[in-house]
Formats: sequence, C-alpha cells, structure tokens
Amino acid sequence: QGFIYINELLATNEPWNVRFALILLLSHYINDDYIDNIIDICKNIHIDHYYVKMAIAWVLSMCFVKYQDKTLILLKSNKLDKWTHNKNIQKIRESLQVDKKTKEMLIALKQ
Repeated sequence: QGFIYINELLATNEPWNVRFALILLLSHYINDDYIDNIIDICKNIHIDHYYVKMAIAWVLSMCFVKYQDKTLILLKSNKLDKWTHNKNIQKIRESLQVDKKTKEMLIALKQ
C-alpha cells in the first residue's frame, strides 16, 4: 500500500508531493524489490524545482551505494538533466561508502 501512495504523490506533479514521495523511497524502498522502480521513477521525473532535483540526486546516490551497476547504467544513459546528473555524481563522491577508485571514475561521467 505504501508504494501505491508514493505513486499517487508522484502523479500529482506537485513539487512538494514529489519530493516527499522521493524521500519515502529513500527511507523505505531502496532494496532488491524496488530498485528498478526507483531508477525508472527518478529518470522520468521532469520537474524543474531545486528541492525535487536535489531529492532525485540524493535518492540516486544512495541507490549507487547499494546498487552501483544499476545506477551506473542510468548515469551513462544521460537520462537526467545536467544539473541533477552532476549533483548526483557530487553526492556519490561525497559518500564515505564509495571507494576512491570509483569516485575518480565518476569524474569522467560529469557533464
């Protein structure tokens, strides 16, 4: 039921509802059952709002920590707007859970 509620929030396209939905995903759904859905959701949000974009970057950076291969495919696909893409890379590189070699590799993916 929680995921249905998240989809209802996302469908409103209201920035604060969408941000709240993203934070719910971040807090409760980054797992094997939902990772593909989360990546699809993030790449399909096209709301030009600072706090929505920041939430997407935050969610995807945490997805990267747990599901690096899946998240890397998204980063290489250029499906995010430039700002969100680069903020996501910044957030990943700030993580203490990502090794130095991976952080250096990510620099090449900046737009």
